[in-house]
Amino acid sequence: MAPIVQDAETPHYQMELTVGPVERMYTQFQAARLKPKEGEVIMSGHMAPMSVTSSTPTGVGMRHLELQVTNKDDGSPVPNAKVSITIIDSMSTQPVIVPVAVMHGVDEDETMLHYGNNVMLSPGHHRVIVTVNGDRATFDVNIPML
Repeated sequence: MAPIVQDAETPHYQMELTVGPVERMYTQFQAARLKPKEGEVIMSGHMAPMSVTSSTPTGVGMRHLELQVTNKDDGSPVPNAKVSITIIDSMSTQPVIVPVAVMHGVDEDETMLHYGNNVMLSPGHHRVIVTVNGDRATFDVNIPML
């Protein structure tokens, strides 16, 4: 699946939501010890347990959802933001609250922080509602059939 990228602007922030293939996630200790070439380093928070997002076996329908947030005034990344992410699936009445991890790519430094997690997203329409320090944005994401 090619990554899906959408942008939104709020009174204070520019946000970019990316939904792509599931990512391997490492603690800071694991990343330092293993020196992986791909994946994400978790700075705070944790990888979502399967029971929170799905009862589907690991990897089936899993995607990596990440939110990059920059200040609207100067384009600088927003560290330590209070972020919430909720997914509403068009086929379900139950919203899913994503456990938000703060991370950066293994090939990026700590200034390239983003927020998100691995989540279950079946094919179809999903509304992703994000709140960053009180600013709210909504993204409509369509996951294609594989």
